[in-house]
Amino acid sequence: MTALKNVTLFQSIKKVICSIPDSFFNIISFVLSFVFMINPLCVLINTRYIPSFPYFWDTINRTTLVVGFVSIVLFVLRYALINNKIDVKEFIKKHVPISFFLYFAILMVVTTMLNGWFYIMIHGFEYRKEGLLGYLGYIVYFIIIAMNSSDKQKKIWLYAFVGTSAVLELITIYEQYVLNTYDMLFVFSQFNHYGYYILMSLAVSAMLIITSPKKWQKALFSVTFFIATLSLVINDTFGCQISALASLIFACVMYSIAKSKLKPVTLIPIALFILTFVFGGVTSERLRTNISSNFFQIQNDTNALANGEESAELSTGVTRIILWKNGLRYIAEEPLKGHGADATLGRMFNDSNGDNERCHCEYMNYAICFGIPAALVYIAAIFTVYLRGLKYRKKLTDTQLIGLGAAMFYLISAVIGNSMYYTTPYLFILLGLGYFTETKAVEANTAAEQE
Repeated sequence: MTALKNVTLFQSIKKVICSIPDSFFNIISFVLSFVFMINPLCVLINTRYIPSFPYFWDTINRTTLVVGFVSIVLFVLRYALINNKIDVKEFIKKHVPISFFLYFAILMVVTTMLNGWFYIMIHGFEYRKEGLLGYLGYIVYFIIIAMNSSDKQKKIWLYAFVGTSAVLELITIYEQYVLNTYDMLFVFSQFNHYGYYILMSLAVSAMLIITSPKKWQKALFSVTFFIATLSLVINDTFGCQISALASLIFACVMYSIAKSKLKPVTLIPIALFILTFVFGGVTSERLRTNISSNFFQIQNDTNALANGEESAELSTGVTRIILWKNGLRYIAEEPLKGHGADATLGRMFNDSNGDNERCHCEYMNYAICFGIPAALVYIAAIFTVYLRGLKYRKKLTDTQLIGLGAAMFYLISAVIGNSMYYTTPYLFILLGLGYFTETKAVEANTAAEQE
């Protein structure tokens, strides 16, 4: 009797799990990523206008880690129960990037265990709110977005992100040109963090200009691109400005490869980017001074670096020589298992004479925290996402092209930047948007034909 009850219970649970529709997983990924995305606007309202207005920056990433992980488990269980098997080799073969990210997660857990499970390694420094749990949460963002089969939801997210960021950027422009002031931090902890945020906004607008089929859409997103670029000029995070220009060139090449020929439309964001800098320099003395000093500093830094001087790092931060040297030394101390997440913050702060607590290179930071093998697996995961896109370039949807193109803006800036709990999820969300799956491509193309 007990055995019969157990069988009946199993069949009931199996029936419930197998009946979960794709829309269930789509809604979870959409809501979690959407709540994260609108937080800058929520923080703005809370800090400037309505102190009681809720925001979720302190909780959304951990919520995503838990809820997103449960949805992934349910997704896998549903697949296994419907097909009566889980072919691990077949999964690895079909989804190499996801496999690399999962391997990266395993390596992070193992190296953290070897380093002692200290609180800061698990939860991270309070300022950055990362640690092992934060990094695992980033991977969950990628997987749940990659699982999402709704191209419509993804486009809504992209449009909402552009609209939300445009509100913040318009306030920045208003303060610069009307009030003649500029809030360096805005709703972020550091002005360069705001620069990273603007960079992501600029990236999505640029890709929407390139991929949008209608002229009025291209015109609309040209306006949001101009707003984002002018805000980036005002923000004056020079590393993001250089990354933006390099990434716009990459987007031009990537889209042309996907379409098998050079598309003139890809040159629009590049031209508009340059013209916006000219506009900023002509209309504002402060911006003109910032632009000229930054570009003159490139020559000074290049000469200083050629002569082996470290003054280039101290002058503008375009390069990170002192921090990188310290980072390489830390990696050499523990090349296989790293030191643990954020375990070297105090040392780096002291060794860099109080300049920064991290090495200002995200790829190097992964090696410092979790070892060289983990960092290489992370790089391999990123690389294979783009390799997958290249393989299926003829089948990529516009949304997938936007995700791949926009993510590159972050990846280039990450060479001289740090991860942060309110900026880095954008990378993993965009990578998820750019992840190719045959089903999503067919559905998106069918929907496009119907329109």
